Amino acid sequence: MNSDIWTGTWEYALDTARWSLPGRSSFFRGQTMEVVAQGEEKLWIRNNHVYADGSKRSWVYDGAFDGKPYSVIWEDDGSLMTIIAFHMVTNVMGSDAYEKPAEDGKPVRGSEYFLLSESKVEVNGCITVGTDQYPYFEEWNRLS
Repeated sequence: MNSDIWTGTWEYALDTARWSLPGRSSFFRGQTMEVVAQGEEKLWIRNNHVYADGSKRSWVYDGAFDGKPYSVIWEDDGSLMTIIAFHMVTNVMGSDAYEKPAEDGKPVRGSEYFLLSESKVEVNGCITVGTDQYPYFEEWNRLS
């Protein structure tokens, strides 16, 4: 497995992101993601969000590519952002499934597959809010 190629700092590509979830395309002004990955044994991520209104918030994931669920925690207040399980399928393709706290009483669940390269991570996913499904596409470009 070559998940180690994910280690580095990545920038969210606002210009290529495609979201069908209403309001999501204009949700962020930017994001950067710091990642440390070592085989299946370690996956650590800090995602720094900058929202459309200029406010900022970050979350941290400290887990593995072992298919087991781990919590993603907001750094500012320690609350749960989501629970997610990552798995590497091939040397350059991984997947995840996640469940977030309910929004307006509706469960929020999703799944993604991502393709890793030295310069880019491409993410294809679908989020389900209640019973409504919303596919999306994201790209992250390597900064370092």
